[in-house]
Amino acid sequence: MAHSSHRNLHDDVRSPARDGAAFRPSGLKEVTRRVAADARAGPTGSIDAGGATASDLTPLEPLAVSISEAARLLGIGRTHLYAQLQQNTLVARKIGKRTVITLASIKALLDAS
Repeated sequence: MAHSSHRNLHDDVRSPARDGAAFRPSGLKEVTRRVAADARAGPTGSIDAGGATASDLTPLEPLAVSISEAARLLGIGRTHLYAQLQQNTLVARKIGKRTVITLASIKALLDAS
């Protein structure tokens, strides 16, 4: 049963197997392994960092954290955290549907204690 007028949607797509190179999922696994190994090994090459070294770089600190993360950082429960919000000792902001606590207000609460 020939379908000469019916074209397969994949007829125009060139697959790696049609190009002569077989697709091997294990090849992707090997690439992933090498990338992970390179990341663990650290930066190499001749990228100009303006004289900065890896020890000069500081990780970015978040400006705000979730309710659960704020409670964990403070070592208190969520109920106590909500009480602190009611007393205006912590500052909460809404970002879309998510409520976050500013890290500045967490630090200020700890400094005041």
